[in-house]
Amino acid sequence: MLQIGRYEAFETLATTLPAASVLHEQAVLGRLDVARLGLSVVVFEGDTKENMARGAVHLGDTAALGSEGNAAIAGHRDSAFRLLSGIRLGDEISIRGSKQFAYRVTGTRIVSARDTSPLASDEQARLTLITCYPFHYVGSAPQRFIVEAALEKRQ
Repeated sequence: MLQIGRYEAFETLATTLPAASVLHEQAVLGRLDVARLGLSVVVFEGDTKENMARGAVHLGDTAALGSEGNAAIAGHRDSAFRLLSGIRLGDEISIRGSKQFAYRVTGTRIVSARDTSPLASDEQARLTLITCYPFHYVGSAPQRFIVEAALEKRQ
């Protein structure tokens, strides 16, 4: 029960804190939503174990959200990103923090756990979501489920 209360506190604060605000020594970037799926998760800066346990994480070696290049966000398949199995082409991914961004899903794919190609960047403003695959696998999953999306709107 304590964990749920703590998670709800992060949910509330993530929509009101500016980017790079510190919450329990963790930078909260905002909230990622896929309305059609009912997916809503807090996004933290930095891929630490503690951040991953609390929500999704922006991978620091990737582009900033809304900027040119590939911004990558990762989350666990059995918590933050468990609903990604239902994502479809054309779904909107919104991210709300100090700024707001809307991305449109352009594709999904499955890669090996060692494949780093989903992190490749170019001059296109895009978003990549990463989680382990298969979704119902027990243990350390051998693959990654990748969602690719293009930036549609910045506010």
